[in-house]
Parts: sequence; C-alpha cells; structure tokens
Amino acid sequence: MIDRADIARLFKTIYLRLASYLSKESLSNFFSKNVPLKLTSVFVAIMLWFMVLSGQVITKSVLVPVNFIDTPTGYIALSSSSNLSVIIQGSKSLLDTLKYGTLSLNIDSKSLSHGANSKSIVPSDIIAPIGVEVLEITPSRLNISYEQLESKNVRVTPIFIGEAPKGYKVISINIEPDIVKISGVKSKLNLINHIETHQINLSDLDINNEKYTGLFLQDGVNTIEPNNIKVAAILEPVLLLKTFTDVEVTCNNLPKGFELKNNIKIKELNVTGYIDNLSDVTSSDSFYIDCSGDNKTGKYIGEIIYINNVQEDISKEIDIDPKSVRYEIEDA
Repeated sequence: MIDRADIARLFKTIYLRLASYLSKESLSNFFSKNVPLKLTSVFVAIMLWFMVLSGQVITKSVLVPVNFIDTPTGYIALSSSSNLSVIIQGSKSLLDTLKYGTLSLNIDSKSLSHGANSKSIVPSDIIAPIGVEVLEITPSRLNISYEQLESKNVRVTPIFIGEAPKGYKVISINIEPDIVKISGVKSKLNLINHIETHQINLSDLDINNEKYTGLFLQDGVNTIEPNNIKVAAILEPVLLLKTFTDVEVTCNNLPKGFELKNNIKIKELNVTGYIDNLSDVTSSDSFYIDCSGDNKTGKYIGEIIYINNVQEDISKEIDIDPKSVRYEIEDA
C-alpha cells in the first residue's frame, strides 16, 4: 500500500530544493540550461502528487452476493441471506470504481450436507480484487438449506394498494395466469399454498385496464414460471358531485325592451354527473336560463342549463340542483 505521508515528504523535499535552486539561479538560466532534466523533474513531481491523491486509504461498506457453485442437477442450495454486508479498505481511487458483484462469496455445494447447514464466513472467503482488504463481514455465519429441488403449482394472489381512479369503482379484477409453477426447497414448498404479486396500485388502472406485474419470491422459492402476470380490471364510472357557491345565473336570449329586475344569484348550486361529463363543468359563470320566450313583464320560473366552453348545452348529461330558479322581467 502506498504510504501517503512518505510521498508527501518526498514531494515537499523536491519542492524545497527546487525553490532553493531558483533563488540562486536567474530565471533565464533556469529555462536555458539542462532543460530536459528540469522538465523530467517537474513531471516526476506531478506524478508523485497524483500518487499522493490516489493513495488515500478509505473504508467502505459494500454488498457482496452469495453464490453457490457446482450444485448437482436436481438439487438446490439456499442461503439465509442472499447478500453480505462487507466493510472493505483500500485506495479511494480503487474503491470508487467497484461495482456490485466485483466482490463475491462462492460456496461449493459439494461441501454441504443434505438438509440444514451452518457456515462461518471469514475475510479470506471473500473473493476481492488486489488492493482491497476485507475488514468485517455481516452476517458472519450463514444458515444454508441444501435439498432436492421440488416443483408444485400454486394459485396467484394479487396484492392491491391505493384506490380506484377518481370517478370509477372496480367491479372485478382478473389475473392471467392465476396458477403458476414454483420450484425450490421441498421443506419450504410444503408450507406455500399461494404466491403473491408485487403491489398493484389501483389508482394506476384505467379503462384500458391491462397491466403487468411480477411475483414476490418467497423464502425457499428459487424460480417461478411464469413470473409475468397480466392484471385486467373492469371499471365502472360512479357519480361525482361538484359544488359551486354564489352562482350568478345569466338570462340568455331576452327579447329587446326587457331586462331582469334583479340579478339571479344562487348561494349554493350542486352538479352531479359521471367524470367524463363533469370534467366539462369548470366554471360558475356558465349557468344560464333561456329567456327567449319572456316577451312581457312578470315573474317566471326558468330551468337552469350549463353551456361549456365550446358552447354546447350539456345539461342533459348532468344533474343540476336546484333545477330551476325564479326571476322577474321588467321593461328596459
């Protein structure tokens, strides 16, 4: 391992001697005499400086995968932990370049006895690059099951979180396939009667409702076939409510010579509808009554309608409460 302190002292000595030399010799002589030697000295000094930086020793925690090798056909070895947490030491430049899997623990299945095994892990068991020192391993002992590989069919259980998309409710959910084949340790498989999907967020479903998800690999299970499950949901729209306050209703198409005696104002107005239609109801300024037949002064009752931003009357698609309002017409 590079001794950073020694290199730093060497670099300091070179620097001091160079400074002493420059103080005794003019700058013009420095660049005109023994130029190759001086350039070589500068280059060596720079390289030594980079060695000082790259030689910084650090410790780091990394995950090390547990691998089983030479496992006979029809048998399986499973560890109580698929990864080890390992504290390593080495130069910063080296440790910063390490990737997952560069260090590993390989366990020869031929060294295992049938059934339950307990194996102590020591630093020398870890396969590591030159320059990397293993300081600490967690866990330092592994429980390993070494048994015949068995297979069985189990049902798939979907796991849901969240709520259905706004404006919809879930009527039913189908999964395909609903039966999968799992393989693993016989003693563990005997305790498994179903396999769960990864979490499916109901809020991610829509009317084009096909999604794909994987299956949760339970303890003792080595493989699942297939591991890609199609989830199809049947959604049904539900009625939603929007409430507007202090709504001013406009009198449309009022004949010439007449006007409203007082503004039409509703303290609270509720609109109910399915989400596709209700999404068009965005403003309290778009509620109207049709006053085209009001050709004389007097009191009237008018049905409230809603005209959206593309000038379409969507009142038949929604329910407005109150449905009508009283108003009075007078001469203009």
